[in-house]
Order: sequence, then C-alpha cells, then structure tokens
Amino acid sequence: MRTDAAQADVTDLRIFLRKCAAAFPKEPWNVAADRAVRHAFSIFPTSRSRHGVLLKIAALRAIWGAGVFDTYAMADHILHLQRLDKWLRRGDDRAVARIRQGHGIRPSGRRRELDLYSFATKYCHWHRPDLYPMYDYYVDRALKRLNRWRPFTDSIGDLREFGRLRQALDACNRKSGLHWRGNKRLDQAFWVAGRKLSGDDPSAPDLQAAGKPPRGL
Repeated sequence: MRTDAAQADVTDLRIFLRKCAAAFPKEPWNVAADRAVRHAFSIFPTSRSRHGVLLKIAALRAIWGAGVFDTYAMADHILHLQRLDKWLRRGDDRAVARIRQGHGIRPSGRRRELDLYSFATKYCHWHRPDLYPMYDYYVDRALKRLNRWRPFTDSIGDLREFGRLRQALDACNRKSGLHWRGNKRLDQAFWVAGRKLSGDDPSAPDLQAAGKPPRGL
C-alpha cells in the first residue's frame, strides 16, 4: 500500500508539472518575451562588449522583470569579471556568486549593497539555459509548496544558495519521472506553478486536476 501511495504521489507531481509546462507557451506574451531575451543573448554571447552587456541587462530588466536597480553599475561590474565567460561555458556556480555581489549597488539610505541573486541566475541562465536554472519568488514558492504536497526531497533548504536550488530542481525532475533535459521546461513549469500557487494566475493548471486536493497548500 505504501508503494502504491508513493507512486500515486509521483504521478500527481508529474501530471501537474506537465500541465504547467504546457500552459507556458499558450500565453503569447510568454513566448514573445522568451524569444526577445534569447535573441539579445544570441547576438552578444560573451560579456566583453559594453553595449552588448548593457543590452542584455536592459532586456532582462524590462522584459523579464529582473530587479537590478542600476543598469550601468551592473554592466560595469560584469565587464570587470574577467573569468565570467569561462565560468559560464562550464556552468560554474562562481558566475552566479560573483555577479550577485561586489557590484556596489545600494538603495538610497542603505549601507550594504543589494544581493542581486535572482538577476544573477537569470543572466547566467540566458547564456546557458542547459546549465543554470533561474531563481525568483515564484520558483521558490512552487518548490517549497510542491515538496510539502508531494515530497521529492527530504530537505529543500535555503534556495537562495544556488547549489541548493540546483539540487531541489534536479530532485524534483528525477522523482517526478519527468527527466527533462536542461532547465528550460522546468523553469517554465515552476514559474507557472508559482504564479498559480500565489494567486497571480488563476488560469494556470489547478493542483486538484492532478490528484486529490493538496493538504497544507
């Protein structure tokens, strides 16, 4: 019986995430935004061109809603990361770590610089979607709430640690039986799921359509 219940949990999770992934391209602006940002990054595949870096940051900020607060300061910071392109090619976590901090961007009246983790994951993702997942509020919320509904890992931990974000997404991908290659479909599925669970997209797939009503969500 326990095995049957566990298999049912896996099936529920797989069905729901497939529905969320399928919902993403049904919204025309999702597809347009995805293509626009991908185009900007394909034109400037490295981080050595001043106008290329500016364009990529502006695209993420305007189209993908990545909070960076000071486009020019971030561009200058990225241009000074001499090993960034090498790290990005390898999928090295240091690319995220070095972009998110050391930029000196501070809101007025604050002494400490901002931790621009979400922006850093997005910048890395659009260079190598196969190697870098994206982090934002929706992904964080979806991973934690879905793990309570249909557990796929013993401990989620702090998803603002990039290694834990990778581990949680990989665990979900394996446990659900989806085995999607790269991060693109997972990112899209969790973005849709997070919007649904936050009440920001009532048209997204309902969890109840994937199985029994989830408890504690």
